[in-house]
Amino acid sequence: MRISLAWIKRLLGVSDLGVTVDQLQELLTLRVAEIENDIERVGPDLTGVVVGRVLTCAQHPNADRLRCTTVDLGGASAVPIVCGAPNVAVGQLVAVATVGTTLTMPGPDGKPKSLTIKAAKLRGEPSEGMICAEDELGLGASHDGILVLSGDHRPGTPLAAVLGVGDTVLVIDNHGISHRPDLWGHWGWAREIAAVLRLPPPADPDIAWRTMGDGWSAKLDDAGCTTYLGALVEGVANRESPEWMRRLLEAVGVRPLGLLIDVTNYVMLELGEPLHAFDRRQIAGTAIGVRAAAAGESFTTLDGKQHALGAGDLLINDPARTGKALALAGVMGGEDSAVRDDTSAIVIEAAVFKPERIRRARVKLGTATDSSARFEKGLQPESAVAGLNRAIQLITELCPGARCTHRFAAGATAGDERTVEYAAKEVDRLAGVSLAGDEQFALLGRLGFHAHGLRIAVPWWRRKDIHVAADLVEEVLRLHGFHHIKPEVPRLPAAAPAVNQLRASEH
Repeated sequence: MRISLAWIKRLLGVSDLGVTVDQLQELLTLRVAEIENDIERVGPDLTGVVVGRVLTCAQHPNADRLRCTTVDLGGASAVPIVCGAPNVAVGQLVAVATVGTTLTMPGPDGKPKSLTIKAAKLRGEPSEGMICAEDELGLGASHDGILVLSGDHRPGTPLAAVLGVGDTVLVIDNHGISHRPDLWGHWGWAREIAAVLRLPPPADPDIAWRTMGDGWSAKLDDAGCTTYLGALVEGVANRESPEWMRRLLEAVGVRPLGLLIDVTNYVMLELGEPLHAFDRRQIAGTAIGVRAAAAGESFTTLDGKQHALGAGDLLINDPARTGKALALAGVMGGEDSAVRDDTSAIVIEAAVFKPERIRRARVKLGTATDSSARFEKGLQPESAVAGLNRAIQLITELCPGARCTHRFAAGATAGDERTVEYAAKEVDRLAGVSLAGDEQFALLGRLGFHAHGLRIAVPWWRRKDIHVAADLVEEVLRLHGFHHIKPEVPRLPAAAPAVNQLRASEH
């Protein structure tokens, strides 16, 4: 599992987490799950490069090709910077490498060279930074002039946050999160990081189900699917996705394929809910079904591979075409119903399948996907609702003219609420740790658990792994920090055992 810190910051609404990457790695390994050592830097390193506003610009008194500027970097006073670019002007928002920043840029021979910015005098005038061109930042090949930013950005804002570049990716050990479906998406990790760093949590996803329009329906002919949600979105165009979405997808190893598919991948990676989009033209009627495959039934998946299915493999099908298969449920879509460049209407699928059915099909067919990995962990109905709502929101925002005209469902759209009886003394009883009750409930609250009398309400995204009081004790202790627990030898009675009279008489 790959987690983009730029994505996390986007969800939390912050430009800086307040800790270094190494510190974050240690904190998450101690309190959440193991973070691999191979932290990846994606894109140019823009550490130390911030937005500046040019306040003054005058000819250098001792050099025809230089300008003396003062630049607002968000501090108490403006900073003097000597600049050689012909296009620098008052009022511009520019990219400034501050003193101490090391840039990697092309050298005269075309090979990369490093330059550390220092406070200095250039031809007798003070300069405390560098206003940068694209190539000096690793953002392009242009050296015609400095990079001038569009929009309205606060001076001092990190340039990486403004441009959405210079990402850091954490690599998660999947074995450590197999019991946590919520950690198979960035939103779950944003919640955990917010709890660990005492930041406000990300906004909760929209889990309200709303049926829309008449005529469309879903038909469940197999108990292997417990929730099936669909939405018809018309007026779409499979255009290129916006740059910010492409950058985030690429950072975690997903190749952008066009807006419609990119949105389904984006939502899966954000919320942990796999989605699928069908070309509306390939569905004959106004219904979608879920059925079991017949032994030996043939099906060609999106990757062009033909599979001989086993009896019981779950299929998404078109009831109006005598059950023609559209997708191998929870694993991969079909070649025939795939979204194409000229697709103008789609049906988006969000579902919950029984994990064992997806696992069995995946093993039998030898086809493991990002979707099957998540379905095998066991998802909640709220996850499907949240995923569908988010996909509709993104497509209608990013594709002018797109509109959702129908929303239909079969099965559960919400799971059973769960509460667990809990007393603060359980932490001391089970772990020998003395923590005040108020502190325990505050720790649980940061993780989304809330007290109602003597019971704790379990949030929907934690129903998979929280069942009894001992599970809540573990939550309290891991957020408190297992490393804060002092190891103590247990106090056990040391009385000598009673003498065995029979053995004593024999010896």
